[in-house]
Amino acid sequence: MFIVSTVSPLVIGYEVDAIRKDSIKIELKPSKVSYNNDSAWPMYQHDAANTGFSSSPFPDSLNLSYNLSYSELTNDSFITMFSSLIVANGKIFITGPGFKTHIFALDENNGSLIWKTRLPLTYNMVAVNTPVVSNGKVFVCFGSLLTFPPLTVLFALDENTGEIIWEKNIMDSSFYPSITLSNDKVIVGGHFTFILPISRLYVFDANNGDLIWQNKMRGFFESTPVVSNNTVFTATSCKSPMTIGFNAPLFSGRARVYAFDLNDGSTIWKTRVKGHVIISSPAVSNGKLLVPSDIFKGNKCNRRITSLDVKTGEKLWHYHINQDALNSSWPTSISTPSVGYGKIFIIDVSGLIIALDEETGEMLWESEIIDEIEGQSWCSARPPVIADNKVITASTVDNNSLEINKICMFNVSNGEKIWSGEGPEFLSPIVPYPFAIANGKLFVNGGDSIYVYS
Repeated sequence: MFIVSTVSPLVIGYEVDAIRKDSIKIELKPSKVSYNNDSAWPMYQHDAANTGFSSSPFPDSLNLSYNLSYSELTNDSFITMFSSLIVANGKIFITGPGFKTHIFALDENNGSLIWKTRLPLTYNMVAVNTPVVSNGKVFVCFGSLLTFPPLTVLFALDENTGEIIWEKNIMDSSFYPSITLSNDKVIVGGHFTFILPISRLYVFDANNGDLIWQNKMRGFFESTPVVSNNTVFTATSCKSPMTIGFNAPLFSGRARVYAFDLNDGSTIWKTRVKGHVIISSPAVSNGKLLVPSDIFKGNKCNRRITSLDVKTGEKLWHYHINQDALNSSWPTSISTPSVGYGKIFIIDVSGLIIALDEETGEMLWESEIIDEIEGQSWCSARPPVIADNKVITASTVDNNSLEINKICMFNVSNGEKIWSGEGPEFLSPIVPYPFAIANGKLFVNGGDSIYVYS
């Protein structure tokens, strides 16, 4: 079984950002957010558009400042964290896994514990969702794996104390997707079971947890929604990763993409894209919705990025890679696309970082993350992050039972490798979203430890 954690973005409107250095395109950034763009990473892939872009200055090489094992936090001999790291207001936030269902706040500078809260959940809750921080609150969602009917619990906690402000039950499994927050609205979704392709999207008031609206969707909701210009975009799979091998009509067809009005839930448009599974989350940039998907035929997989017009859902272009479906420890998708400097950056299962032209989908360059090493790659679902004309990623290769982990920085213009260094001793393949950038530092969830580089 493979577990993926997706983090939902936080946004409150948009405003025009400065023109970036090697692009004439106008970029968008979240507005009315209580954090500077370079001092926080308060959500998945930094912002509601999932760009993975930070305006933080970033060094040309990295040194390990400190690392902290999760066993030190929990007093357990072995523990694996599934959520991404969130950095805001001098604190690191991360959720604890499995049956313990903790959320932790740590000091950004040295990793010391500020507070931890064990949430009141039953033993069969699974902590796979990443926190979102906004306006003094931490929002986190824990989805069920073993309960029937399914149950997900959404919490709002005080950022400074960890005290629970409110909680809401959702009668769907939010095992894969996480929350999004925009305009004081918390957006979360899930599907009813791994067997029936029925999903729902919920929108709650961030201040008190009141339900504002909900919508049904067809398919398995396993990626995270994104928000742009008061529009919520979601994507659903026609096959669940739990049921990839099924070929019955119930699981046939194409993946679906929806656009809803954030305020009232009305459907703006809906369409289908080629693909069976969408786990890696979409991203939004310059009027384009970038949707990662996979088509499975026997032991072959067609991994795709489809670009849709955000206003109409019309297809603009697509990029695809045909690969052996069994050549990676991760069975489904190329990464969530990261966007910056007029380019789209993705990671594929063969251990390559690839840059695409944002306007056309044409491949501009590709580079090996770990050079000249043969072995099974564990990197395909990990989206890269972007800062200061650099794109940063990591790969894990199992080379004759020797696990090799590397963190690499590439020049965004040409793919030249700027720096490469040893990554965490254990970079878990089931923690596909490990990176955050804030204050010129790289924060990495290594699977069993937090690593901070500067």
